[in-house]
Amino acid sequence: TTMCTSGMVLAKAGIGYNTNLDGKTAAIVSSDFIVDLWIVEAESHINDIARYDFTAVYTSLDANKRKLLQEIASSYAAMYAIQYDFTGFSSRTAAEDKINFLNNTVLRGLKLLEEDKTQSFIGAA
Repeated sequence: TTMCTSGMVLAKAGIGYNTNLDGKTAAIVSSDFIVDLWIVEAESHINDIARYDFTAVYTSLDANKRKLLQEIASSYAAMYAIQYDFTGFSSRTAAEDKINFLNNTVLRGLKLLEEDKTQSFIGAA
């Protein structure tokens, strides 16, 4: 993973996420931690929307300019962490509300990334 850590994802998922997603138990696919797979998917989605490989140049970007990419990737992956298992949340509605909030964050961030001026500012163009 490049744009965020699994800890960022789980912090956004909140208190009710399934504890099997802590990297120590059942949430392993092949040899990969499932949250890391969701992060990599998010990174690919970001790159596809922007039509630019931010993953390849991420470490060369100014730290403040990485934050939008970090926010999108961690929010995207956090939605999957929540939907993995709703039972830890106070209600299904509470989990869905959290997913809706995160989805709005992702959509807002991706919309910004579609703009040439944002990509220029970050350093993609």
